[in-house]
Amino acid sequence: MLGLENVNFNEYRIEVSNNAFSTGVMSKLIMNKQHMTKRLVLYLCV
Repeated sequence: MLGLENVNFNEYRIEVSNNAFSTGVMSKLIMNKQHMTKRLVLYLCV
């Protein structure tokens, strides 16, 4: 019983860290996209 609980807990931890990782990647991509858009707008204005 204890072993099964351990496995479930580890799977849960891995899932949480994967979610945190993908969330970090997504926010980085979104920030990058915004940055590129700003540069493009500045470039078009000049």
